[in-house]
Amino acid sequence: AKDSSNNESAKNAAHAVTVTLSKNEVPDTTAPVVDAAKFEAIDNYNGTQDQLRGLAGAIGEQGAAVQAYLWTDANENGEVDADELGTALALGTSAADGSVSAANIGDLNAGTYRFVI
Repeated sequence: AKDSSNNESAKNAAHAVTVTLSKNEVPDTTAPVVDAAKFEAIDNYNGTQDQLRGLAGAIGEQGAAVQAYLWTDANENGEVDADELGTALALGTSAADGSVSAANIGDLNAGTYRFVI
């Protein structure tokens, strides 16, 4: 280091700095693949939470945080609009085989429901 008067610090072991660098992998910028056909509902008795789970291959990578949103296609155009999604329901983290453990989705009345994963 030099100051404005041109005085320079000694170059000796007392001023040595040791650093370790590790090159990171290229950042993951691709969302996990979701196979909606590999999700299934578990219809429990009235008064008991129903569940949603992903079978092997439901999610394309391990360790993904999986959420489900109840979807009501209000304008019936077959497209998911932001105002048509319910509150996120955390299903869990995908396993090495792409499965997701069963998670509670509420004690739903008999009927047909659509969820966006």
